[in-house]
Amino acid sequence: MTFTTAKLDAPTSAAPAPPRPAHRIVRLNYPVRIGAHVFSALLLLSVFIGKLPPTALWVSLAITVVAWPHLAFWLANRSVNSKQVELRNLLVDSFLLGSYGGIAGYNPWIMVGMYAAMNSSNLSVGGYRHALRGVGALMAGALAGGAATGFHFQPETPVLTTVLSATAVALYLTIFGISVHVEAGRAARVRLALQDRNREIEAQAVRLEEARRQADAANVAKSAFLANMSHELRTPLNAVIGYTELLEDELADTAPAQVAMPDLARIKGAARHLLRLINDVLDLSKMDSGRVQLHLEDVDLNDLMQGVASSTRSLMVANGNQLVVNVAPDLGPIRADAARLRQVLFNLMSNAAKFTSNGRVTFSVRRQSPGDQIVFDVEDTGIGLTKEQKHNLFKPFEQVDSSTTRPFGGSGLGLAICRRLCELMNGSVSVVSEPGQGSRFTVCIPFAGEPGEGAASDSQDEGDTSKGMRAHAATSL
Repeated sequence: MTFTTAKLDAPTSAAPAPPRPAHRIVRLNYPVRIGAHVFSALLLLSVFIGKLPPTALWVSLAITVVAWPHLAFWLANRSVNSKQVELRNLLVDSFLLGSYGGIAGYNPWIMVGMYAAMNSSNLSVGGYRHALRGVGALMAGALAGGAATGFHFQPETPVLTTVLSATAVALYLTIFGISVHVEAGRAARVRLALQDRNREIEAQAVRLEEARRQADAANVAKSAFLANMSHELRTPLNAVIGYTELLEDELADTAPAQVAMPDLARIKGAARHLLRLINDVLDLSKMDSGRVQLHLEDVDLNDLMQGVASSTRSLMVANGNQLVVNVAPDLGPIRADAARLRQVLFNLMSNAAKFTSNGRVTFSVRRQSPGDQIVFDVEDTGIGLTKEQKHNLFKPFEQVDSSTTRPFGGSGLGLAICRRLCELMNGSVSVVSEPGQGSRFTVCIPFAGEPGEGAASDSQDEGDTSKGMRAHAATSL
């Protein structure tokens, strides 16, 4: 037995995944963060009016107010998990705003405003647990800001600071509300677009289902039409063949026989060829409509092999091919449909003879274990098949050479019928081939002859179907 190996290409490195868009809370918090830090700086200015705080404090405050909102937005956009980064950014915001309150001397207006603003953000974005973490970050910032100024307490509130605090809280909540409204509207539009898309997909699915039902109905009607027409066409063709054979018998001993006999032979050959094509269409239509039945019987493999070889020997001789038949010893009979198995093997042998010139065709049978199967091999030294040709080989109406100048005839149904017949017998047919190196077709049939899916054995319709199949096999032979 010859085994072939397939070379698998090494997996190529996966292309980097495109960055995911930032979470919507990143866009939501960006303008809010800018406004919050700007107004926090104004509150500090109002507290320190008339005083001269440390220069380092103002420099760090200016850098924080100007740079931090943009840095936070940039970090979240570059992160794989932008939401998680933005939650950490909110904790930094809580810490910074708490430090502003500590720097301002723990002014109650400022501290309450800071807490209300950050707590609303943390609650809406991260929930209760994140809000608690935000409170902790706010208190830590307040301690750090107080330590930087020596824990200077200034509970009294200037009028300007009170006004700015109220304005800051109002503007902060307004900006936050507007941002939430914009994001909610965007989410609603996306939801509506998804609903429209879902309705379109559902409507398309309904149309596709209807088209599938129509296609199935058309396929059933086509199969019924082909079956009926095939029966109607076979009747006159059988008459043509019968009358041609009668004329051959009548003219065999007459003087004009030398002139008429070649013409009668051509008429009979053309009629038989057309009858084979019609039988192929009939077989395929019966398989499509599920009307094919199995007629299981004990089949002697040696007689089967010799019969197929004898029937195809003239085809081998016509193309100058050598025929080699190998039958493994002690195979015994198998349980199968003799007519259909003969039809499959005859088709494969005919193809091997047709596509091989001045070569060799090897026809062999063996028993394969495990699996308890009978394996038939038809191997030739012919033209071989390309990868694309092997892909289309067992499809109905496909031919190896579909160009208009193809040198080989045929309807393209033979191998499709072979595959379906093998499947009906719970078997399989496969091919191994290379261009210019010949082909090897392998048929595997269970030794016990159990019917495959979609097949039945010895039904009431067996008489009509099996007789038709046997007539086809006899005509082919």
